[in-house]
Amino acid sequence: MAVPRLQTDRLLLREFRQAEFEAYAAMMADPDVTRYLGDGRPLSRADAWRQMAMFAGHWDLLGFGVWAVEERATGAFIGRVGLMQPEGWPGFELAYTLSRGAWGRGYAREAAGAALEFARQVLRRTSVISIIRPANAASIRVARSLGALPDGETEFFGTAALIYRYPVQSAASSRAPVGIRRATPDDALEMARLFTVLGHPTAADSIGSAWAAWAAEGDAAFVAPREDGTLAGVVTTHVTRVLHRERPVGRITSLVVDAADRGAGLGRRLVAHAEQALAAAGCGMVEVTSNVRRADAHAFYERLGYERSSYRFSRTLA
Repeated sequence: MAVPRLQTDRLLLREFRQAEFEAYAAMMADPDVTRYLGDGRPLSRADAWRQMAMFAGHWDLLGFGVWAVEERATGAFIGRVGLMQPEGWPGFELAYTLSRGAWGRGYAREAAGAALEFARQVLRRTSVISIIRPANAASIRVARSLGALPDGETEFFGTAALIYRYPVQSAASSRAPVGIRRATPDDALEMARLFTVLGHPTAADSIGSAWAAWAAEGDAAFVAPREDGTLAGVVTTHVTRVLHRERPVGRITSLVVDAADRGAGLGRRLVAHAEQALAAAGCGMVEVTSNVRRADAHAFYERLGYERSSYRFSRTLA
């Protein structure tokens, strides 16, 4: 069957190709990648090829399967994400594995969120699990960020593994944002996760340690919390006072909406909240900082009435 393609802001989930076998074999030969997969051992080239062939056959036999994950900006193969239930599997599984060079950028959650949505909306699956080794803290964080909760243990390839179960679609609505509020230092961990999704890997400790000085310099952040304590989005602002303007200038310095919450108007609401706060601070205009490569973000701001007004130049200082 033709493998359906899924696209996110930064990724393309698509069929596997023979041309990327070398990249796949290299990923599966990395012991850091395979530590928590199967029996934990790296795969030989022959086993990596057979595994790719298994993924192709899974689609044909069951009508769902695992996608190759491509980074849209570069076209590079960076891993695999998808849905599995071969013979003997503990359940219908959402599985995700990325090459080491793609870690720490929010890609696993972005791709897994798209696959989970496909399972719910297209396949109409209400029971979806992830099988995770107890020591695999990174995979547990991804599963929990998508709403999964522990649901027992199973023996998997001869050793213990945890079952994380995702909520059915109706229950998932409890993770919808419950409003927008000013951020606090307690939000540092979730803000760091969202900044990483934006492409700026950030440590929660660095946010917490810089918070007081950051706020004193005219910066602020507003977040959209969920009932479970995670954040669906964040917007940060800065107030600049310049001699040649009568009123301060407000800047939106970052805006991130989690993949699962996009398309519902949250980005628009966060921008409106930021504009209200900057107006209350006396700002006469608002500027936006946006990476030159983010054409989707540029179109979003233009729909809100922002105009391209100047170039921004930068230089790294020693």
